[in-house]
Amino acid sequence: MEEALELARAKDTKERMAGVERLHQLLEASRKNLSSSEVTSLVDVCLDLLKDNNFRVSQGALLALASAAVLSGDHLKLHFNAVVPAIVERLGDGKQPVRDASRRLLLTLMEISSPTLIVERAGSYAWTHKSWRVREEFARTVTSAIGLFASTELPLQRAILPPILQMLNDSNPGVRDGAISCIEVVILISKNPQLSHRHFGLKTAQKRCLRLASNIRFQITSTAANPRLNFTLHRHFDGSFHKRFCAEDLVQL
Repeated sequence: MEEALELARAKDTKERMAGVERLHQLLEASRKNLSSSEVTSLVDVCLDLLKDNNFRVSQGALLALASAAVLSGDHLKLHFNAVVPAIVERLGDGKQPVRDASRRLLLTLMEISSPTLIVERAGSYAWTHKSWRVREEFARTVTSAIGLFASTELPLQRAILPPILQMLNDSNPGVRDGAISCIEVVILISKNPQLSHRHFGLKTAQKRCLRLASNIRFQITSTAANPRLNFTLHRHFDGSFHKRFCAEDLVQL
């Protein structure tokens, strides 16, 4: 692995690409846990590669970190303060493969540690990030996280709902759509007995969601600039149920 790391540090772009690809291949094929020093070396190199102008290099660094995460035990957790913000920045990359790799890496970190912890750490940078693309991709990330972890991580929805509801007032339509999708999944997961610890009835699930919403102080400040932001809560309880709420209604309930 040391040779691959050295190649990934090269000044030549093609050599860096070859180095990061080799590094990913080695980590994918390895069944041996990484030592603390190996994780530190890997993180140091990958943090530099994430800033690379070549998207294939930064994408490769994200893939390498994802492969290393399952081999690092608790060692990688010591670097979360540096790694998580760097991943969040790549959510705003101009290339979709890099954004996809960033989302997958965040989900991998949730698997090896705590979903709620990663959402809170990444969210401190992502929820109100100046780049709309970061905000949109993070909304997609937490939507996936709810689907994957909500049944085993009870605090996750409570950590996600307040900032997601704030996103309903985002100036970017893509961010608003991401928030809508996330809220729909929250409601569906809270009902489905196969995906949640408890089976809530329709009214109970809605009340819990709306009770959280009522605690959020957000307003539609300009009807012209921010038209009513509708989102749909889909439920299937004793048949199909379909009702629309708007952001103003959420505040009042």
